[in-house]
Amino acid sequence: MQENLRLFPPVVSSPARIMDKDTTLSDGFTIPKGCLVNLAYGLVTRDPSIWGPDALEFKPERFKSHTYNRSWVPFALGPRKCIGANFSLLEQKLFVIRLLQQFRVDYLDNKPYTMNYKDSMNTLLNPDTAFGVQLVPRKK
Repeated sequence: MQENLRLFPPVVSSPARIMDKDTTLSDGFTIPKGCLVNLAYGLVTRDPSIWGPDALEFKPERFKSHTYNRSWVPFALGPRKCIGANFSLLEQKLFVIRLLQQFRVDYLDNKPYTMNYKDSMNTLLNPDTAFGVQLVPRKK
């Protein structure tokens, strides 16, 4: 679940905030008072300087040996973190379990699937094509 949420976060940017004072970052860059700022989660979760040269690859094992404290942000962080984060993770696991108990997943073609997104001013990801899989009911 963690790797899936890293590559495909449900929300791709934080709500915009207006800086109430001049702020200088650790690298010396200054954000002036009145500037509109938001965090692009979709960029942070795919940044090779954080996740390595294979940042765009789906590799669930990357979470087994390393903790990405402030780089894994599918539910935001701090006091504005989604209050339903733990519930959401549990629901996702239960959904996948029930889905796989009741259906077999067949690929419609043998090509690797790459998810692309529609350009959008929305904070949610919008896939631009349908998935290449078919759910086949399991026989009881």
